[in-house]
This record gives sequence, structure tokens and C-alpha cells, in this order.
Amino acid sequence: MEGYLMRHSATMPSQVCFCRLDHGYLRFYTSADMACLVSELRLSGCKVDVKPHKRVDNIPFSFTVESQRVLVKDRTYALSPKTVVEVSGLGPSVRSEWARAISTWQRHYFKDEESKTALDHERERERLEEALLVFRKVATDTPRAAVPPPTPSSILGIRLPSLRKSIMGVLEVLTSRARVSESTTFNTAQPHPVATA
Repeated sequence: MEGYLMRHSATMPSQVCFCRLDHGYLRFYTSADMACLVSELRLSGCKVDVKPHKRVDNIPFSFTVESQRVLVKDRTYALSPKTVVEVSGLGPSVRSEWARAISTWQRHYFKDEESKTALDHERERERLEEALLVFRKVATDTPRAAVPPPTPSSILGIRLPSLRKSIMGVLEVLTSRARVSESTTFNTAQPHPVATA
């Protein structure tokens, strides 16, 4: 899997990077031509955990990827310290796709992926850079308590379903599963013994 994501760091400002998941590594490049490697996270031989994450600066659709190398010594296993990478995608579906791909990279290692065109990658990069600029401007120009943070739908130009509709959909599914049809009856009579010869 490949595409543009926002990569966050405690030591450097957030930046838009081209991310590629291949050969047991999650690699971050400066652009889609993959000429300059920014960083990489090893997944092969590691315990990998992907979790959604709410950032302090309110950049939406963020998640963390934690990787711990498994060390084997004389029939015992130990885990090395965690390496954590924090990234953000363009929307909830992008975040879910990346989380699923990273969590299950071994199962889909030999699977051919659907590739995007260079134009699709460029549009994705531009939208992420615009969103990053808006969040940086909001963080530097206004006091945090005075103005509410921008919503993901206003910045990224996507419409998020309301919470009420999504909860109602879940309730409908749960109640339809709980209904038992009238033709279904449970026979409480004891089974008849079977004669054996």
C-alpha cells in the first residue's frame, strides 16, 4: 500500500510524506518518486499495534503505529522498547485502510495492490498540505480557548455522517438480529431412542 500521509514528530514539525508499506517496513519518503527516504519503521519480526489517536492540535484522522522487536534468547522472548510513529490520513476511510494494511501486512504480503496514478497521489498530497497549513495557522494565530478548532469536514471538504444516524443504523441491525421468526420453534421434547441391531 502506498499514498500520502501526514507524519508527526515530537522533534520536528509535522510534514506530508509519501508512505509505502513494503517488505516488512513502513517507509516515509519526501515525494512519490521515492528518491529521499525520511524514515522507516520496521514491522518484520516485531509486535505491531495500530491505534487511533486524538492529537492535542486537533488534526483529525490520526493514528499511531507501535512496533516492538521480539528478541529471542535461550527459549525466552523479550520485547525491545517501543518505536512509535504518529500519522494522519485524509479521512476516516483512509485511516482505516492504512490501519488494516499495517496490522495485516504479513497476510497480504504477496497480494498485488491497486496502484494510484501520479495525478491521484499529487491531489492527495495537495489536500494534506492545505489541511496542515490550516491547522498550523489556527494553532499560531488564535488562543486555544477563544476559538473552537476547525472541524475535519470544513477543512478536508468531506461530509461526515451524523452520530445519531450512525447509532440508529447500529440499533436497527442489532434489533433485526434479535428478532426470531415465528416459524422458528424450539422442540423441548426428549429425543426418541434409536434401535440398534
